[in-house]
Amino acid sequence: MRYILFDDFNSAQDFGLIYLDKTIGAPELKSSYISIPGGDGMLDYSEFYGGPHYGNRTITMNFASIERSYGDRMATDAAVKNALHGQRRKIVFDNQPGFYYMARITVGDWANVDGVGYLTIYGDAEPWKYKTTETVVVRSGSGPVTLHNLRMPVTPRISATAAATLTWDGHSVALQSGTGQIVPALTLSEGDTNITIATDGDISFAYREGGF
Repeated sequence: MRYILFDDFNSAQDFGLIYLDKTIGAPELKSSYISIPGGDGMLDYSEFYGGPHYGNRTITMNFASIERSYGDRMATDAAVKNALHGQRRKIVFDNQPGFYYMARITVGDWANVDGVGYLTIYGDAEPWKYKTTETVVVRSGSGPVTLHNLRMPVTPRISATAAATLTWDGHSVALQSGTGQIVPALTLSEGDTNITIATDGDISFAYREGGF
């Protein structure tokens, strides 16, 4: 039986709702244009703050209830609304177990077709689809390391057991030993970022990847 996870709630096991299908909208681009007085076209400032940046996206999820009696269906309705309506939940689809969405949930109205109850649940979701497991890359001693990232820009948390120097793309940063260090200039874009490390210890990079 197909299902969707809302945090620890399983749509099939906890609510008797059979997951039918979904629609995941594209996040709206936060565009910014300025008209050119006396000239043609527009000035595009959509990436002025390091973008492009995006608004939320709408996720529409359709279910059928295994309950046939009105009373049982209303009990299901109460359980679903108490658990989900208005709540911020992590959404995991059964065919995408390695990723999740973060969304504010709205429970829609029931439709009755030939004695079967159908329910639509909506998610006002953040623009990115996140990896369930954080990416962790570890390097022992000096040498090169490659950090791969999906579309969403992200800044790794860096832990070092000894002083270290990181060099990449014309940048050079010295770190002391410690955990959870942030280097704002080391924000990963899509693809590979190659870093050269000079250290006598171990260094690790931890970050959560996200994409569309």
